[in-house]
Amino acid sequence: MKLVVVLILSAISGLANANGVKDKPYYGSQISRTDAVELTEAITKIAEVKGKEILVTGTVEKVCSNKGCWMAIKSGEHAARVTFKDYGFFVPESLKGKRVLAQGQLSEQVLEVSEAKHFAKDAGQSKEEVAAIKEPQKEFRFVASGIAIAKGQ
Repeated sequence: MKLVVVLILSAISGLANANGVKDKPYYGSQISRTDAVELTEAITKIAEVKGKEILVTGTVEKVCSNKGCWMAIKSGEHAARVTFKDYGFFVPESLKGKRVLAQGQLSEQVLEVSEAKHFAKDAGQSKEEVAAIKEPQKEFRFVASGIAIAKGQ
């Protein structure tokens, strides 16, 4: 009986998300940088920022529905898949639509077909959309050491 009450209270309070990750003000390490730039600006300067620790901001478009092990953020015309340093933390699905700050490193990656299909499944795409992936895909990847919800969110 106590377990049922705890589960109901957890669901009512909004602390548990579909992927099991609880809402917090930040995930991973606390943000230490203060010089945030829009993700789109960082992408246009990828040659300058590649391999450097930077702070970007963008809006969360997708979160891995399985366990929150990645998310996609967008800013302007550009988007990046955000993974988490050393697979050390996860994020809740409730971040969708919120502006976040992400501290870490930006790079350009080529996804093999199997990895692209895996991410498509995690994002909840239909079987037809997943099956339509037949070639490697280029994407921007951001490996974050910390994620924080932007003020006012």
